[in-house]
Amino acid sequence: MSRRTDKINNDPIQSHGKQQHLPFGPDLLHAHECVPSRPSVLKKLKPTIVYDTYWRFAAERQAIFFRRAVGAAYPWTDDPILREYRFTNVYRASDRVSQYLIRNVIYAGDQSPNEVFFRTLLFTFFNKIETWETLSSHLELRATPLR
Repeated sequence: MSRRTDKINNDPIQSHGKQQHLPFGPDLLHAHECVPSRPSVLKKLKPTIVYDTYWRFAAERQAIFFRRAVGAAYPWTDDPILREYRFTNVYRASDRVSQYLIRNVIYAGDQSPNEVFFRTLLFTFFNKIETWETLSSHLELRATPLR
């Protein structure tokens, strides 16, 4: 086992029983040299039925989002599970509550970093539009939302 050290403080770095070098400063440009290359392991990986099922689900969920967005008539899918139950969008920022957070909490009102951070943190404690509207009306957090 070769002994490598952190170039800044010359401390060896342990990882899985082997010493590893973590790049900092100028060495960060060569970080890829620290990652072991294991093409033989990667070649052996085969997608499983779970992997395939997940990606089929994600693709259909995104297709439903687009069908709804363009105003297609219900039902937006032939899949009985996706038609019957509610799921988050593939992209979290597409969800109704996330869109509300972006428009009515983050980009509405005072844009100083402290205020945006406070409003975002406060909203994400409960992540519910109705709670935000109740709180904001009592705490004077109301601002003109983006349209």
